[in-house]
Amino acid sequence: MPREPDDIFSRSYITLCQRQRQLISDLLTPEPGDWLFGSNGLTLVRHPPEPESNGEIFLPRLDQLIRLLRDRAAHVIVSCYPDGYSCQVMDADDQPLANVISKSPEESALRALVFVLAERAANEQID
Repeated sequence: MPREPDDIFSRSYITLCQRQRQLISDLLTPEPGDWLFGSNGLTLVRHPPEPESNGEIFLPRLDQLIRLLRDRAAHVIVSCYPDGYSCQVMDADDQPLANVISKSPEESALRALVFVLAERAANEQID
């Protein structure tokens, strides 16, 4: 049964997931218990879907995003502030790779992941 998106995820996070749809689908596969967003609102995944075939967008959970960041960095810190959440990502030498503030912890982690991957791709092109 579809639910209203604002009950669970911020509009800005849903919009970010729409823009990063290809990246998300390249890195993660929805599992039962995950959320998809489509024309009918939010739908809980009951069996592994094929988001590309029906226009639904996968909305990753915070733990999934942190796992992806940990695969690429030594330290990931998510902090809560009165007006938002930050996600700090650092390498093994405690050098910052990303520091993002957003409205939700999921959005800050996804923005940090996008930034880290873009920086890595840019550095690989230079090398």
